[in-house]
Amino acid sequence: MIVKTEGLVLKQVNFSENSLILKIFTREYGLLSFLIKGAKSGKNKSYGVLRPMSFLNLVFYLKENKNLCSLKEYQLVFAPDSKNFGMYKTAIAFFMTEVVQYSLTEENEKDISKYDFIRNSFDVLAQSNDISSGFYLSFFAQYAYFLGIDINTDVFQNEEIRNFIDLLKSNENYSLKLNLSLLDRKNIFKEILGYYQYHLPHFKAIHSIEILEKVFA
Repeated sequence: MIVKTEGLVLKQVNFSENSLILKIFTREYGLLSFLIKGAKSGKNKSYGVLRPMSFLNLVFYLKENKNLCSLKEYQLVFAPDSKNFGMYKTAIAFFMTEVVQYSLTEENEKDISKYDFIRNSFDVLAQSNDISSGFYLSFFAQYAYFLGIDINTDVFQNEEIRNFIDLLKSNENYSLKLNLSLLDRKNIFKEILGYYQYHLPHFKAIHSIEILEKVFA
C-alpha cells in the first residue's frame, strides 16, 4: 500500500553508480531502508536533499517483510546547512543525527513520541539565537528517556556529574544556557555515553563529539 509520513535521513549508502540506499527514521513506521534509483544521476536535481540531517515528506510503497521500500515521492521539509545554519548549529545537528542513527535498529517498533522529541529538538536548535555548549549534552541526556533507558543519575559516583546530568535532563526546550567548561563537557559526555552503551550494546562511539569539542573550545 502507498503511505505518507515524515522522516529524518540518518545515513546514505552508495548502491550502484547512480543509486543510493537511505536509512530514514520515519514518524509512523520507525526505521526503514529505501532504495533510490537514479538518485545520483545528473538529471536528478533534488539529490542534495537526500543527505543525512534532512527532514523529508515521504510517499512510498510499504510492504511487510520487505527489506527495501520503494520511494515514490519526497520533498524537503527542513535541512541544516553550514551556510544558513551556522557552524555551531550544524555541528550540533550532526551530533544529534549520529546519536539517533546509532540508537536505532530496523527491529525497533514505531515510536511517534520519540520522533516528535527529535523533531522538536531540531526545531528549537533552528530557532535559537544563542546556542550554548550545553545544548547537545541536554539532548543526549533527555533522549535516553525515549529509548526506554532514562538515565538514573544514582549510578554515577561523582556528585558533581550527577548534579550536572540532572540539570541537563530538566533543561526543557534547552532554555537554560549551560556554559560548561571543556573538561566538564568531556566528563559528562563520557558518563552518558557509557550509560548508553551499557543499556544499548549496539550503540557505537560518537565521532562528531571531536568536532563539537573543537567548535565549543
